[in-house]
Formats: sequence, structure tokens, C-alpha cells
Amino acid sequence: MRRSIILLGVVFLLFSCGSTFKAAYSDNDIHAELEINDNDYVVLYLMNNTDSTIQIIPDRAYYSNGSYNSVLIPNERRYMFAGTTIPPINVPPRKYLNQEFVASKAIKYDKNEFDGISSWAPRSEEKLENAYFDFEYQVNGIPKHLIFNGPDIKKK
Repeated sequence: MRRSIILLGVVFLLFSCGSTFKAAYSDNDIHAELEINDNDYVVLYLMNNTDSTIQIIPDRAYYSNGSYNSVLIPNERRYMFAGTTIPPINVPPRKYLNQEFVASKAIKYDKNEFDGISSWAPRSEEKLENAYFDFEYQVNGIPKHLIFNGPDIKKK
């Protein structure tokens, strides 16, 4: 029952956003979706289809649009000092991850205190054209890359 309520909440959220863009990728190991909406972060949804723990390597998550390049960090880590190593995010076997990422260059500080996030996420078809997202993950210690290119990201 609780799972159904959560799922309905997620579905409502997806359809209630003004400009939502999504891309999806699937193989034997994972099913992943990247969502870009009106927030200052992007959301990575990832289903681990394996019997092993998958690790997302946040220090190797990356965004570029040609003129703007930035490491992506988990949104809840935006209060960390620049250059701090972020531990891997574990996704247990046959489980689901919902993780927000923000461009580290977009995080604003004032006197070493968090002061907000400047707009960075591509929120129009024109800006998505050159967008490139790269998330490194490991399955059984083998590094792999989950890549979303601008032309693959469609308005939903």
C-alpha cells in the first residue's frame, strides 16, 4: 500500500511539472532515467537489475554544454567544501535509487556559507541540444559510464 502511494506521488510529480525533459537508458545491469525540470538540479533514477551492489561514483559525475563544464554532486552534499571527496552511492541488488545532482560550479557561497544555487540546468530544447551528462558507476568493480546526450533528452 505504501509503495503504491509513493509511486502515485512520483507519477503526479512527473506530470505536474511545467517543462520536464527526460532520457532513458537500459541494459542487463541497469535501467536509468535522467530528468530535467524546473529545479536547480537534475534527477537520476536508477534501477539495479543485478544481484550485486552497484556503486555510483559521484566524483566522476559530469555535465557539459560546450561552454559550461562542471562536476555534478549529490544535491544534499552542496554544503560541503569544494574539493572534498564524496563516497560512492551504493545501490543494493534489485533496488531503486532516486538521486538529485547539482552542478558544483553553480553552488554559491558567501563567507564560506551556502548561499544558494545559480541557474545552470538546461531547461529548453535549444539549451539541451549540446547538453552532455556522464555518470560513472561500477558493477562488480568494473567501471562503466551512463551517458545522456542532448539530442536523446526529450520533452515529456
